[in-house]
Amino acid sequence: MPVQLSEENGGKVLAVHVSGKLVKSDYEQFVPEFERLLRLHGKLCVLFDMTGFHGWKAAALWEDTKFAIRHFADIERIAMV
Repeated sequence: MPVQLSEENGGKVLAVHVSGKLVKSDYEQFVPEFERLLRLHGKLCVLFDMTGFHGWKAAALWEDTKFAIRHFADIERIAMV
């Protein structure tokens, strides 16, 4: 699975490990989990571990863009490693 999620710091931090090439269906897993934690905790800190990440398929890139526009203000801090 290219996307693995884990909650840290009581759910205030969402750690996202992405690998391989992301496809649209990967966002069907990530976005609802992000939104669930957002409802519970308010603004989130997000840590992306991009070890082995090889980019997006076109449809996934569009999903990523829509997510970024919709949730820009919902992310307190973001780190990409």
